[in-house]
This record gives sequence, C-alpha cells and structure tokens, in this order.
Amino acid sequence: MKAFKTRLLVAVTALSIAQTTGATSASCVIPLFSESAMLNVSSAGWSSQAEPLIACTVINPDMGAQGFAFLSETTTEDAVLEIKYVDKPFPQRIADNWKTDLSAAQQQKLPNNLRVPARDTDAALVLHIDPTYYDPPLFNHANSASRRYGVCAYGYPKSGRAWTSVSISTLRMVTCAGDWNLAPALYFER
Repeated sequence: MKAFKTRLLVAVTALSIAQTTGATSASCVIPLFSESAMLNVSSAGWSSQAEPLIACTVINPDMGAQGFAFLSETTTEDAVLEIKYVDKPFPQRIADNWKTDLSAAQQQKLPNNLRVPARDTDAALVLHIDPTYYDPPLFNHANSASRRYGVCAYGYPKSGRAWTSVSISTLRMVTCAGDWNLAPALYFER
C-alpha cells in the first residue's frame, strides 16, 4: 500500500508540474485575491427605466489598484448603466454602448481580465481609484475603513421592459494583459 501511495504521489506531482508549466507558458496567469477583496456583485431580473435593476457594493480604495468594471446587459433591448454613490459626492456616470464608452485599449484588455458584454448595445464602464485624492497615500492600510464608500450600478433598457443583468467586478492584474491604468482613465472621485 505504501508503494502505491508513493507512485500515486509521484504521478500527481508530475502531472501538476506539467499542467502548471503549460498554463503559464501558453496562457495568462491570474493571481489569487485575498478573501477580503470584492470579486463580483451582480443581480438579474426584469427591469425598466422606471424600475431599474440595482447592484451595490462597498469600494475599498486600498484594494482597487486595477479598477472595477460595471456592466449592464439586457437580452432584447439597448442597455443603460448608471453609477451612483451612497455617501460621497463623486460624479454620477451614465453609459450606453460599451464600444463607445470604453477606450479602444480598454476594449482590448477586457476579454483577458473579465469578459466583454454580450451585445454591442450593452453598457459598460471601467472606473479607477484616484490615488491623489487620499491622504495618507493609498495601499498602506493605515485608515482603510474610513476610506470605503458605497456605490450602486443601475441597469435598465432604454425603452420598454427587458431581462437585465447588472454586475460590479474587480479587475484582476493578468500577466499577459498588463496594467489597467490606461489613459484616458475615468476615476470614481473626479
């Protein structure tokens, strides 16, 4: 029995090394997040302009170095996305078609870091944290809790009623995709 376990362990180890080598040389490497980092908040259901679908989360600027993607998608209609804040006077954002609201560079990076919206008429925005807004500087975690703020994404069709999904996702730093801090960047704070 001991010999069998040893051979099994050697086989599993060799297979893991082969898969890891293949995965890192032929594809992207996606790092893991800590348990406290928000990955995705989403909601789906029927909506209209009078009754939008809403997804909300708390943004922690100390953990948002790569930015956040906001998506509003509908199955049959042209989707609209509105971003509003719960407790900060940051500017509201409204998006219509993701191919016009995202820069060409962001459009190219989106498939490697998350995914592209299902239809050209779906809405998406990528927002970043403005590190110049915070004192003391970000990422030192000295006063992390006081910097957090609530943000909500409202999704609905331009007209009528449609099945809608709204999501807020943390963008990951993917080795083959590069950094998300692309000019011109949209910031939560300004």
